Parts: sequence; C-alpha cells; structure tokens
Amino acid sequence: GTFILKDINVGANGSDPRNLVVFGSRVYFTATSATLGTELWSSDGSTAGTTNVIDLQTGVGDGAFQPHVANGILFFYGKTTGSKYELWRTDGTGIGTKVVSNGLNASFTNKRTTWTTAFRNKLYFVRSFYNSFIDGELWESDGTMAGTKFVHGLKYNHTLGTFLTSIHTAQTDSLLFFGGGMSNIITNSNDLSQELWATDGTPNGLRLVKDIYPRFQFSSNPQYFARLGNAVLFAAKNLANGNELWKSDGTEGGTVAVKNINTKTASSGISSIQKLGNNQILFRANNDQTGFEPWRSDGTSNGTYDLSDVWAGGFDGLPEKSDFNFFEYNGKSYFSANDSLRGRELWQTDGTSANTRLFKDLNPTRLVGFTNNDSDPSQFFTFKNGFLFQATDSAFGRELWRSDGTEGGTMRLADLSTGRANSGFYSNFIEMNGKAYFIARARRSAGILWSTDGTDAGTQVVAGTDTLEAVTDVQEIHRIGTSNKLLFYASLPNTNEGAIFGSDGNSVQQLQKNSQGRVPRAYGDLNNFTFFTTYNDSLFDGTNDLFRTDGTVAGTTIIRSFKDGEIYNFKTFKNQLFFLVANFVKKNLELWRTDGTTAGTQLIRTSSPSFDSPGGSADMLVWNNRLYFWSRDTDSGGEMWSTDGTVEGTRRVTDLRFGVASSNPNSFTELNGTMVFVADDGETGAELWRMLPNGIVEQMRSDGQNIILSPNPSSDLIQFEFLENVDFEAVKIYDSVGKLWFNTTILANQKIIVPISTLSEGVHFAVFSSKNGSKTVTKKFVKTK
Repeated sequence: GTFILKDINVGANGSDPRNLVVFGSRVYFTATSATLGTELWSSDGSTAGTTNVIDLQTGVGDGAFQPHVANGILFFYGKTTGSKYELWRTDGTGIGTKVVSNGLNASFTNKRTTWTTAFRNKLYFVRSFYNSFIDGELWESDGTMAGTKFVHGLKYNHTLGTFLTSIHTAQTDSLLFFGGGMSNIITNSNDLSQELWATDGTPNGLRLVKDIYPRFQFSSNPQYFARLGNAVLFAAKNLANGNELWKSDGTEGGTVAVKNINTKTASSGISSIQKLGNNQILFRANNDQTGFEPWRSDGTSNGTYDLSDVWAGGFDGLPEKSDFNFFEYNGKSYFSANDSLRGRELWQTDGTSANTRLFKDLNPTRLVGFTNNDSDPSQFFTFKNGFLFQATDSAFGRELWRSDGTEGGTMRLADLSTGRANSGFYSNFIEMNGKAYFIARARRSAGILWSTDGTDAGTQVVAGTDTLEAVTDVQEIHRIGTSNKLLFYASLPNTNEGAIFGSDGNSVQQLQKNSQGRVPRAYGDLNNFTFFTTYNDSLFDGTNDLFRTDGTVAGTTIIRSFKDGEIYNFKTFKNQLFFLVANFVKKNLELWRTDGTTAGTQLIRTSSPSFDSPGGSADMLVWNNRLYFWSRDTDSGGEMWSTDGTVEGTRRVTDLRFGVASSNPNSFTELNGTMVFVADDGETGAELWRMLPNGIVEQMRSDGQNIILSPNPSSDLIQFEFLENVDFEAVKIYDSVGKLWFNTTILANQKIIVPISTLSEGVHFAVFSSKNGSKTVTKKFVKTK
C-alpha cells in the first residue's frame, strides 16, 4: 500500500516535496522540478490529481515555499520574476492565487524554512531583512493587505530565533510566545542571547525572563524539592553563595535564597529535603564546621538552623546522601545517624534542637566479625499504630523490627532466619487486608513472600511461596489496582527461569514465565488491570514485552512486543495508559498509549534520533488537562511537548533553547496551579521554570535578579539598572567596615549611577529596601584602584 505517487521531477533527481499542509480536500506543498523550479503544488492523492497550482516565477526560478493554513486561509511565501518574497494566499487555483502584502521585501535562501503560526485567527510570521538572517520583525496578517502589518521589531543584535525555524507558540487566547535575544549588561556577559519572550501582539507587550545564576551559561541546578504551605523549598546555587537553600511561592519575586549556610566554602551540599508536619522541613547540610548534620527550616533565615552536631568535631553524623532519608511518623522524624560512639543507630527529632536525640541503640554490643556496631535502620514503613523497618543486632542479625514511637515499644518483631544468620530483605512493603507483605530470604537461600500483622506470631510465609527463590537484591511487590491481589517476581526452584506470580495473601499462582531471571519493571494501573514489562530473552534480541494482568492466569496476556525498545514510566490519562519507549537501535524516544488491547495500543509521537542514545527525560506529568513529556525534533532538539491524547493534538509547547540544541526539561511537578520544571536554555544553565494555566512559560527568579549592578569590579563608578518594576524605595551603600557611605531614594525605572572614586578599595555592599522595610536585597561589589 506504499508507492510513489508522482515523479514530479522526472529522472534521477528528486523534487524534494516539503511543508505538506491540508487545505480543503487536498494536500498542498512545495516541490522542485527542472522546468518550474520550486513552486506550489497540490494533490488529491492520485497521480493525475497531483499538479502545480501556479508558476509564480516563470522558468526555473524559485517562486514559493512554506504553505501554512490560518483562519481558513492558505498562506505561503511567494516571489514573481524580479521581486523579493512577499506574503501570498490561494484558494488552490491559479486565478485564486494573489499577493497579500507588497511591502515585506523579504529575502530567504533557497527553500529555506521560516517561522509561521496561527494565533488569534491570524497568521503570525517573521520578516527577515534582505541578506540578513539575524535581525527580524514580527508581523501578522488576517489575509488582507490592510490587515497585514508590523507587530514588533527588535533592534540591532536582537534576533527572533536562530534560523527562525524553532519558534513555537503557546495555544492561548491572549498571548503569543516566541524567541528573541538582546544586548544588555549582565555580570560577566555582554550578550543575553536567546531567551523566552511573550507578547500580546502590541509593540509594548513584551516581557523578558531571567535566572537564579545570572552568569553566562551557568546553572543554579535546583533539586531536592519539598512543598511547604504555598511555597516550595529546594537546593540551588548561584555565584555568590554556591549550593544553598532557596524557596519559591511560584512567582518570580517570591523565588529567593533562604539562608547562606556555608559561608566558607560557598556550598553547603544540601540534600534529602523532607517535610515534617505542615510548617518545617528537614534536610542534610554541611556548614563547614560540623560536617554533614541534620538541619531544619521554616522557610525563613532565622528559622533555618542545625539541629545537632551528631558527630562532634567536623565529622559527618549523617550517612552519604544516597544512603540517607528522614522518615516521618506521628509528628516526629526518624533517621539513621552516627555519633562515633555507638555506630549508625536510630535517632529522632521533632524539628527542635532540644528534642533531637538518639532514640534507641538497637545494637548496643559489637557483632562478631563486624568492624562496628551499626544497627543501620532502614526501609521504614508506616503500619497500623506504628512503623516497620529492618535493622541488625548482635543476637539475631538483620531482621524485621517495629516501633510504636516509644523507646520501649521499639523491638525486633520476628527472627525470620534463626540465629545470627542475616535475613535478606529484597522488597518494598505493601499493605493489604490488614497485613504488610514483603519478600525476604530466610532460613535458607530461598526468597519467599512473607506477611505480618504486626505481631511475632502473625509474621509468616505465604503458602505456596516457600519453594521459590529470590533472584536479585531489589524486588518490587505491586498491588493490582484496588483489588486484593499482589504481583511479584521470583525464580522457579532448580531452574534458570523466572516468573510473574499473583497472590491473594493466602495462596500463590504462576501467571507468566520469563526466562534467564529477568525482573519485570515499570508497573502501571488502568481500571482493574496492572500493566508490566519484561524482556523476552528467548528471542535474544532485546525485545521488551508489554503485559496486562488482573491477577489471574486467564487475565494475563501480552499486548505488544517492542523490538530493541525499553518501556519507561506509565502514566494514566483520559482513561488510557501512556508510556515511553526508548529504542536503542533507532536512538529515539517514543510516546505510546494503550487502552489495554493490542488494537488500542498506538504510537503517539516519535522523537528524532540522537547521536548515541535515545536520550531525554522519562518524566511525565498530567496537568491542565494535558500530558506533558520530553521529545525531540530536528528543528528544536529536546524540548517540552504536550498531548491531549491524540496524534493530532500532540505538539511542542515551547523551544527554550533555540535551534537544534536541547533545553532537556525534566522534574515536572505541580505547584499552586502552575507546572514547575527544570530546563537549560543554553544561556543561564539548568534553572527553575514554570508554566502558568494561560500557557505563559517563564523563568522563576528573585527580586534581586531584577537589579543589574555593573561594572563589577570598578574603580570609578557603578550603576544599578532595573529590568522590571521592583518594589524598592531606597538604596544604601555601606563600606567594608559597615559604615553608611551613600543613601538615595529610588524612582520608578530609574537608572542610578554612583561615583565611587573616593570609596576605599575592597568589598562593599549596596542594600535595597522596600517602602515598608519588609523586604531587602543586598548586592556586593568590589572597588579597585
């Protein structure tokens, strides 16, 4: 069913058909032939019905490119003999093809693609100056000559997107987004280059976005997010303070540094941020005096302090960040810490220094053959009126423990493996029907499914699993939808074959075999089914199979096999299950959807391939009735895309890093009705961005970053520029010893120039204060000879 429709350029040379658009009942495109050059063509799908619409530039000259439909009108760029390119429209006939504008005088390279988009029932497009592809102007057209007009122009060294091919508009009724650059004085940078701009279609309707780390191509790298009230707290870095604690309420002005914890080495190495209650967070940080210890914050500078120097003398009391977490239960947080005397034991805090203490020494004597007496508590899980965890003691080895939040009520629950032999815990805990389920190796080398009701006598193996064996140290138990059935993986005895098993907590049933001990992953739920993936190693070709199960043998079926592909990250959206497939041969990332049937499993979007791997982020978020994800195309690189669940409704949201380079958006999360994510625009590094419900995409920043101090350092004068209106009334300059040296009020949009030739050499401070004194921002500068 695939065949050549028409040999437009007869012979071995191609006609290069491109920019196909649907208009009426036909497809329109440009194509090149030896007799006509590049002109506008249309097709009804038949050879006879594939014809040239009009030969605008007589002979072999190029007369047309890039058709685009807007407001029911088919536009294209056209050129007659002896003219420059203008905007044209057509009804599909030669006589119905006419020029819309005769004043653009635009110039493009042969068959070059420029930017056009439909917005507010008009066509918006970029006019490039003759023989220049750097400067540009934004124009609009309603299809009439009077309605084709200039919207906004950028001055010299301002650009509307590299090659003008990577701009994408947000689909809103009030704003149009496009790419632009500007020349400005930024610290250590003379060119802000490509940024995100928004316009309402008027000459004054533009707004520029800045970053947390205001230096060329540097990144604040925000991470470890935790929501606190109407704000999110996170770790980020800037030039002055390094990696420290920041907060944001979802607005630019509300994105500020909370505290400079490490004032010596310019980085506190914040990690493991965890909410405790409704008004504080806990985190791991190093102030260069006490090592990595527990800290707390309520989002204010005074409310941010270290809770305890667990291991005194500058040593780290908390484990490495990859092996550490806080666990909240009943208003208190439990964690593993080492005071150098008792090893890694169980600690507790309520967020105050007075109540941060060793909770219980679970292993008070040294284990034979061990170099320390760590109990190393981990894998905390809330269960009934307490919590479960695993820990090691000298009498029983590593076993299951429980706690009711009191020292006396914290005890070993069961000796799964008699004596000091360690029991191996391999899985997460799952609660079902009043019991907690987990996989453990006990009494022998087998891995089996266990359950506990919270008592020693009620901790037992699930019948039918005592002959199964654990394959790996990392296994997951999955509950099938809202049913009372569990899904887990194990190896069959005395074989190399693994299998998926289902259990109702009383018995076990084999659902599906998977040879060579491959563990399934990427579980997802839709209605009353669970979806999972396995490698089909019997084919030895890297095939990844997608399965569906309701926990019964009859209800476990394969939906589709993906050759050379690996499935990631299921996401339920509009009563379908969406997922990503990384193809390591084609080196692309695909977005798929399924309704649970083979016929209903369909490809939505294929990214363009990368050089060496599929690349990109596997993060997805359902927000504002759309699904957001990462994808790549040849014009824009890896950027944010969204879909309404259909192929036709899938589009790139914006191009934060213009051209073929990628901004690689990731870590999508919802905050106060906005979508917050991390992206790198190529100029400011990986920063914190947000999307508003109306489609505006903007970078989040502090008020201090609206104030540009330059030059710095300086010997004779400094100036302060305000990029946007800021709520500051006065600026005071203090010398290096803290003496007030300069004081003035601030007028709206005023540029302040201060002669500093009489100021002593060294580091000085400019302090900006708001009218009521509730907000201050400090800028540091250096006076040289």
